[in-house]
Formats: sequence, C-alpha cells, structure tokens
Amino acid sequence: MLFALQIIFWVSTVLLLYHYAAYPAILWVIYRFRGQDKDAKKIEHFPAFSIIIPAHNEESCIADKLISIINSDLSGCTFEVLVGSDNSTDATNAIVFEFASKHSFIQFYPYSERQGKIGMVEKLVARTKYDILIHTDANVLFETDCIKRLIAAFSDPTLGVIGANIVNTDISKDGISVQEASYVNIENRIKYWEGAIFDSMMGAFGGCFAMRKSLMKAIPKNFIVDDFYLTFQCMVQGFASRYDLSAICFEDVSNDWREEFRRKVRIGIGNYQNLRFFRTWAFRPFHPIGYCFISHKVLRWIGWTFILMAICSAFYLSFYVPFFAIISAGIIGVLFIVLVDPMLAKMGIHIKVFRYIFHFFTMNVALAVAFFKYISGVKTNIWTPTKRHQLNS
Repeated sequence: MLFALQIIFWVSTVLLLYHYAAYPAILWVIYRFRGQDKDAKKIEHFPAFSIIIPAHNEESCIADKLISIINSDLSGCTFEVLVGSDNSTDATNAIVFEFASKHSFIQFYPYSERQGKIGMVEKLVARTKYDILIHTDANVLFETDCIKRLIAAFSDPTLGVIGANIVNTDISKDGISVQEASYVNIENRIKYWEGAIFDSMMGAFGGCFAMRKSLMKAIPKNFIVDDFYLTFQCMVQGFASRYDLSAICFEDVSNDWREEFRRKVRIGIGNYQNLRFFRTWAFRPFHPIGYCFISHKVLRWIGWTFILMAICSAFYLSFYVPFFAIISAGIIGVLFIVLVDPMLAKMGIHIKVFRYIFHFFTMNVALAVAFFKYISGVKTNIWTPTKRHQLNS
C-alpha cells in the first residue's frame, strides 16, 4: 500500500508540474526555434464584419464600449454593430438607444425576457449580415487599431477564429487583481504559442474574439462557456485557431476574490460541459489539437484531483517515510498561508507571495466546486455579469 501511495503522489505531482511549468516551457522552446508568426500582413480591402455585444445591466460601461468602437480606426471598413439587451433593468437600454439614434451602424435589440448570454449571442448572430463576426463583452474596450487587426487576419482563408489580446486594467494590491492579471497574461502567452505553432489555440477569451459565422455550430442547451466551444468547433472543422498579441483591448480585472471565485465556479461548470462534449480529443495526445487540449485544459480542469491525491497520500506516508513528513510540513505551511492571507488583507497587510498562493488555491477549489455542481445538473445558463470597477472592495 505504501508503494502504491508513493506512485499516486509522484504521478500527481509530475502531472501538475508538467501542466504548470513544463508545458509552457516546451511551447516557448518550440516557438523560439521552429514557430512562425502568422499575423496577417497589411491589406487594403477589409472584409465586411459584424460586431455583436450581449449586455445585461451594463450601464457602468456600455457607453465607453460604444465610444471605443466609434473612435476605432475603421476607415474603409463595412461593418455593423448589434447590441442585445438581455432584459436590462438599469439605464443600459436608454444609453444604447441614444447611441443608435446618432449612429446608423448601431442596431439595438432589447429583450424583455432573460435569454442568457448564449441566447443573446444566438439571436444577434441570426440578425447579422456578414460572415466575419466579432464577439465582444460590454466592458471590453478596444484599442484604436484592434478591430482592424482582427479583421485583417481573415485574409488567410485557413483561419477560423482569432482571439484578441485582452489587457487587464484597474490593478490594485488590495485584492486579487494583481494575481488574476498575472494569470491572464500567462494564459495569453500560452494561447499565442499554441496558435503560432499548432494553429490550435485552446479557446479564445470570450471578452473579444473574431470568427467566421459559416463555421458556427448550434451551442448545446444550457451550455455556459460558448467561447471555448466555438473555438474548438472551428478547429475540428479543419480551420486554424490563433491569437493576436497586437490586437489589444482592455478589461477591468476582478479585485474581489469572492466575486472572482463565483465567476470561476461558473466558468468551471462550462469547462466540464466542454470536456464532456469534446472528450474524445482527450485521448488523442499525438494530434496537435489533442496535445494542446490535454496539456493546457484537461490537466487544468482536473488538476484539483491531483492536488487532493498528492496531499492525502503525503499525509498518510508521513507516518512511515521521513521524506514525506517534510513534504507534509510544507503542505501544512501552504494551507496556513491560505487561511491567514484573507485575515492579513483585512488588516491592510498585503504579501504578494501569500496572495499568489491564495489565488492558486481558490482557483482550484472553484474548479472542485464547479465539478460537483456540474454532475448535479446544469438547469440554466442565465448569467449575471461580474461586478465592474471593484477597487477597494
């Protein structure tokens, strides 16, 4: 039994180290020596495109969103902007109505019954005129040339979807925004390498990405994470999925760990839905899509089970093997940090290393909670947007 527990510990530990350290390192090495940038060259004639924005109670940011589109460099472009209000009860509708009355390219569709984000996306897509779609959230603001860079990429007929580089703003040491921004930055880089090397970026960030409408597949009922589903569907149809680091847009990052925990639970439920739907690719490690899927996503989504197995096996083995007594002492120290960091934060004491450990721990706990919520059944995909501008919360 002791031998079996040691195997469990080491296999779990190696898989965690592979996912969090070795896989990014492997991508970096391959990209540096073999990868080729596939950013689109400058083009004179841009394909027509549609921008779709689902919104629910976004009065704090919807005006800034539309202004960022109006101020974008869209000379020579044919486009439309479709905003759908999902039964907003604040000033969202009035704000968008005012913009639509002044700008003919903005179309507004208010709905009096909640649709959920995916429901809104599907209704808006059905109304679009053009094949190139930019999916974007109400709180994501465009850099001046972001839209053109995304659209220019479709001069490559093999491209199915391209993700924008979402840069986080409103960073504060008082909460978890520093740690969340660091996590997103690492994800951005990994996705860029996957796209540049394998044409297999593992899921565009839903805040802003562009794709071909002709490749869209019906999203299953009560699905939550549509961005990953749509990206993966493009890849399995034989089209490239890439990430453009130069297509920059901005999003305020969550600063309240409780709010971020709820968001990660919701996304985690959607992750397990996608894992079930695309599960066969988790057994194709020698295919580029399967390799990236396993290494980047599957191991992330089930990583909490490896952490739990490593902790439990180490604690049991500590009574028999001195080495594991040392490991267990280290684990106890880490768990102590997780417990004490929120208390220190309330006292105005912010230790960056402690906060990173706390962020990592809560991220995996959120995935564990999401798993049990998922197996209990998902009855709705109605969403409540994450609170915006949370500094000093």
